[in-house]
Amino acid sequence: MCRAILFLCAAIAASSGATSARAAPVAPFSIPIDEATSSVTVEVCIPGGCDSDVSSVSGFTTVALDDGVAAALMELHDFDYALTDTVNINISVFLGGLTAAGEDLRLFFATPGEPVGPADIVATDFEFLGVPTNSEGSVAYNASGSVCLALQAASQPCSDTRDLSEQETGSGDISGTLVIAGGVATLTVTPDIEVPLDPDTPDLGTLHVTGTITGSAPIPQPVPTTSQWGLTILALTILAAGTALIRKGRDREARF
Repeated sequence: MCRAILFLCAAIAASSGATSARAAPVAPFSIPIDEATSSVTVEVCIPGGCDSDVSSVSGFTTVALDDGVAAALMELHDFDYALTDTVNINISVFLGGLTAAGEDLRLFFATPGEPVGPADIVATDFEFLGVPTNSEGSVAYNASGSVCLALQAASQPCSDTRDLSEQETGSGDISGTLVIAGGVATLTVTPDIEVPLDPDTPDLGTLHVTGTITGSAPIPQPVPTTSQWGLTILALTILAAGTALIRKGRDREARF
C-alpha cells in the first residue's frame, strides 16, 4: 500500500510538472531602465521647420508574459520614461524662429490597470500599436517674426511656459525586442510617440519622441494554473489519507 500511494502521488506530481512545462504564465513584473544604454530624441516641429535634442532616460516598463522560458505573447501593463536632461530646441524659419527649453519631461502609460495587448513575439520582436500615453513637464518658449504672428493668430502668446500635464492623452506605437536567457528578461523598447504642442490648436506643431530604451530583470516565478493547484491539492489529500491508513494499520498490528 505504501508503495502504491507514493507511486500515485509521484504520478500526479509529474503530471503537474508536465502541465507547468507546457505553459507557465508570468504575472506582471517591472524591468528598470538601464540609463547608461538608453536615450530618447525629442523633436519639435512647427510649420516651416523642425529641431531635435537627445536626453538620457530613467524609469521602468512593466510587462506580463505567457511563458517565462519561451514567451510567445506579451502584455504591456505600465511604463514611465523620465528624461534626465534639459531638452533645447532652436528652429529657424522664413522671417522668424522659435527657441524652447523642456524641463522634467516625462512620458507615462495613460491607463495603468488596463493592459495593451497581448502582442505576438516573433523570434524576439514585438509591437504594441496605439499605446495611450500622457506627458508631464514644462516647456518654456520664445517665438519671433512669422512664428510669433502665427501664435498670435491662434490667440497664443509669443512667449510662454507650457505645462505638458494639461495636454490631452496621446497615442503612439511601442516596438522592440525581448530576449530571455538564464531566467533574465532583457527588454529593448523603441518608442514612437507624438503629441500636439497645443491640443486646442494642433496645427501649431508637434512634440515627437523616439529612442532606444533598454533594461533587464529576473523573471519571477510563474503563476500556477488552476489545474496545477488542483493536482497539487489532490496529491496532498491522497498522501494525507494514505498516511492516516498506514498509521491505523500499524496501531492494529501493535494491539495484536
